[in-house]
Amino acid sequence: MERIVLDSHLDCNVILEAIFEISSGTIRGYKRFEGAESYLGIEALAQLGAYHVRYLCDFEKHAFLLGIKRCALSTEKRMNGPFRLAGELLGHGGSAFSYHLLASCAGVAAIEGEFLFGTVEYDETHFKKDVLREYFRKVFSRLRNASAALERT
Repeated sequence: MERIVLDSHLDCNVILEAIFEISSGTIRGYKRFEGAESYLGIEALAQLGAYHVRYLCDFEKHAFLLGIKRCALSTEKRMNGPFRLAGELLGHGGSAFSYHLLASCAGVAAIEGEFLFGTVEYDETHFKKDVLREYFRKVFSRLRNASAALERT
């Protein structure tokens, strides 16, 4: 019998470069894009929102994008330059969270919309708490530390 091994390489999937600010209602981050398609900007915003949800849940629940209620994209074909990413919590109840997320470069909006996130309890099969909770905490810490380095430059 042939055995298939899947390796998620989770570190490869992090698009965000830094998280500058986080509070109970907002999160601010950073990403420099060079000739990127818009879907990568949408993914960066989704990651930003999901990290805010994890932060609010003290990294005790798995967070994921449920859907995008509304999304407006710039007419630019590619994303180039340093982008400020911003998220504002619009509301939440139970395991659902609604955010206004924005990616802008030089003060001009490139992507803006309302994103919906959900949470589930960690379990022992699909969302392994001992692996994922520590992974997301470590990445969050790295993103927060990266913001201090970027601010010094």
